Amino acid sequence: MSRERSTERGSSGSQMQGRSKSRSKKTVKCYNCGRKRHFKRDCWFKKGIENTAESSKPQGCVASTSEDGEVLYSEAATISTDRKELTEVWLMDSGATWHMTPNRDWFYTYEPISEGLVFMSNDHALEIAGIGTIKLKMYDGSIRTISRVRHVKDLKKNLLSVGQFDSLGCKIRTNNGIMKIVKGALVVLKARKTVENMFVLMGETHHEAETSIASASPTEEKTMIWHQKLGHMSEKGLKILSDQKLLPGLTKVTLPFCEHCVTSKHHKLKFDTSTTKSKCILDLIHSDVWQAPVVSLGGAKNFVSFIDDFFMRCWVYPIRRKVDVLAVFKTFKARVELESEKKIKCLRTDNGGEYTSDEFDNFCQHEGIKRQFTTTYTPQQNGVAERMNRTLLERTRAMLKAAGLKKSFWAEAVNTACYVIKSISINCN
Repeated sequence: MSRERSTERGSSGSQMQGRSKSRSKKTVKCYNCGRKRHFKRDCWFKKGIENTAESSKPQGCVASTSEDGEVLYSEAATISTDRKELTEVWLMDSGATWHMTPNRDWFYTYEPISEGLVFMSNDHALEIAGIGTIKLKMYDGSIRTISRVRHVKDLKKNLLSVGQFDSLGCKIRTNNGIMKIVKGALVVLKARKTVENMFVLMGETHHEAETSIASASPTEEKTMIWHQKLGHMSEKGLKILSDQKLLPGLTKVTLPFCEHCVTSKHHKLKFDTSTTKSKCILDLIHSDVWQAPVVSLGGAKNFVSFIDDFFMRCWVYPIRRKVDVLAVFKTFKARVELESEKKIKCLRTDNGGEYTSDEFDNFCQHEGIKRQFTTTYTPQQNGVAERMNRTLLERTRAMLKAAGLKKSFWAEAVNTACYVIKSISINCN
């Protein structure tokens, strides 16, 4: 490459002052890393790095463009022999509107569409050919199904939209070069940052033709067949049967990953035990309503319980209808406040209609009582009241069966169980 020098030099005679500043970076070559499009003084690689065979050479960020000048992505040039082609991996993209890929054969389900465009960074439009779902096999063997993926034929890369995950209620966490897509307590996806400052999915595309025993060894295939025949029995159970020679043809148990077991046997994570406790009586009252299977002798169909968080004392009131909860709460409030000379400060309940009525809210506001509601379908957040009701009902059933009484005596039995529990708690405290 030829150099151009100015006919005039500065007083210092420096060559740097003699170089033409109008020189285009498209034709220049760095004398540090050997890459084009930047000068040695602007090189982002440290001087003196030695390149060895079969290893990555210094990489410079260059813009890849199509024939019409469309800027598609920014990547680093590399000649690493063990590096995956960017066309085969998924990139996390915070600027993408949808999940997109140019590979039609990757789709698990597919629906052609005749309208829709994707605009690139230079406003060049690419046509959307279809939409469908794609399955991704994660680094740990789990399978994730990504829905509403756009098929864009002229796209050069496979993009996972960070915005789409955010719309689904996922949280995006990035730390130490690892990006995690988290929903609740589950890590949905993981991506690792490369030297090109791109986050690449830690996984690969699970093609439509693949099955749960694809590319498995003969031993794994036999194990999977018996696993499915025996209703997806655990690997431990298969080993016990194999040791007893009850599985013909299976001498060694090696159970591969089974997607159906994971999706069918998963369960909610355990809730942490609360360590907080009220500092004074009536600071917090737990309440819940239980509906009886039969009407009591007095005509009650339900009972409402109130538990003080400080002493764990319980009060129970049989009621005919759930709408009677407010009237019972007023009676309970007057009684306990008179006995303790304290005021109820907070009431924790579920979101049942008997607790969320306007009349109940207005009464609590007038009395200065703070309300705490549990999340819908999460009774664990009202665990004190739920556990107390369970204890009351267990003792009620035991007493009725021991006495040979009918279920219609449940109200009397519940009151007796509550009295005994409250008396024991008073003596213990």
